[in-house]
Amino acid sequence: MDTKNIVICDDDATLTYILQHILGKRKEFKVSLAANGEDGWLLIRDSRPVLLILDLDMPVKDGLSVLRDLKGMPPPRPYTIVLSANESRDIQDEAKSLGADEVMSKPFKPSDLLAKVDDLIAKGKI
Repeated sequence: MDTKNIVICDDDATLTYILQHILGKRKEFKVSLAANGEDGWLLIRDSRPVLLILDLDMPVKDGLSVLRDLKGMPPPRPYTIVLSANESRDIQDEAKSLGADEVMSKPFKPSDLLAKVDDLIAKGKI
């Protein structure tokens, strides 16, 4: 079985630890973390993940900027789930127009994200 790279790009250290712990238990995943958009972009570019979990509000480079960079990346691009505490429909629509596959509102249950990942695997999207 090939290992699939996942990048979690979020400045919330507690959340990233929980997600890394949950997803990292699965042998088919290698999970990498970035606490800001600049470091996240470098990880994405170098590791070519199948899944990107991306916060919008981060230091150095925000999630929308990372999405703009992703648009210029040659395929295959990672399936992208954006996490946002911002309830603004405009921000969520902008994220989708820039290529986010899904937007999840914070706070959320880690089990909901894991169920979503399982669904993506079942559908062959990652």
